[in-house]
Amino acid sequence: ERCQDLFWFSRVFIPLVIALPLFFRFLQNIRRYHDTHKRQPHLLNALKYALAYILVLFGAVYPSLQHRDNEKVEQYHRLFPVLWALTFAASTLFTYYWDVYIDWGLGCKGQKMLRQQRMFSKTSFYYFAIVSDLFLRFSWCVTLLPGLSTFFGADYYLTAILSVVEVFRRTIWLLIRVEYE
Repeated sequence: ERCQDLFWFSRVFIPLVIALPLFFRFLQNIRRYHDTHKRQPHLLNALKYALAYILVLFGAVYPSLQHRDNEKVEQYHRLFPVLWALTFAASTLFTYYWDVYIDWGLGCKGQKMLRQQRMFSKTSFYYFAIVSDLFLRFSWCVTLLPGLSTFFGADYYLTAILSVVEVFRRTIWLLIRVEYE
């Protein structure tokens, strides 16, 4: 028997490993709000981590719903993809907004979506980063689902590809974030 086939590994351990950093970042932002009483950026940042945390919980619970034979569970089974899609979209779009406006200082309407001081001379790099971050964010949210292969019918190759894509996205994010600071 493989580890991923074991209930405690796939439905408890993996979601816990994925969720704990999100939960700690959430608590850290709540603590910062408590200490400073500044809603912006601490409560909004906490919301960003809470949405990602909910996605992990959805990913952990969904495979368990598939194997139940109960009328009430059947109702949740039909409602689940809708709730998951709404949370997925909210988390992705909010995190994208956070990347572009807060972390990178971009998105200024008066500056053609850029900021006045930039380290990279090619403005196309920033536009590429803004557009690609949106699409790559969607792939990042998919990696939050521990039951990825069960939910999408995908294989392990997709997880490997999404991991490489996420490293690429984070590299771009880091370059612009360090430049902005």
